[in-house]
Amino acid sequence: MSLDVIIHEGIDVAAGGETVEVEETLEGPIGPPGPPGPAGGASATKTAAEAVSGHRAVKAVGDQVAYASADVAGDAELVLGVTVGAAIAGAPATVQTVGEMVEGSWAWTVGPVFLGLNGLLTQTPPAAAFVRQIGVAVASDRLLIDLRPPIFTP
Repeated sequence: MSLDVIIHEGIDVAAGGETVEVEETLEGPIGPPGPPGPAGGASATKTAAEAVSGHRAVKAVGDQVAYASADVAGDAELVLGVTVGAAIAGAPATVQTVGEMVEGSWAWTVGPVFLGLNGLLTQTPPAAAFVRQIGVAVASDRLLIDLRPPIFTP
């Protein structure tokens, strides 16, 4: 279906023989910019249930986050992602859930990265309650976050 629209002097519009009045709208002022998000990935902002450091794996605790740990079987399915920066208890914590994360202090070997104890990331699969791959190191300072399902250990 096509619709022919004819503008007459900027205020009346003739559409298919029917005339309707068009009101001019004005844009309001531009609001402040939002917080920066991670490059090339998806993120979520949650309240920190405890003080959390940057670049550590966290779990969802209701609508809050806390460190995930491979020695706590109940954490296996709750891992949300990796913190983008540090946050004090009660403050917003940005968690990257997928995509590339860059951190200059890392010294990864290209290969898988796993959840360790108390949110630490490791390239050695932990001898713990479960093993969960957090992502893949694609360079010494780059982690491609891609949460894999947990594997429970006997």
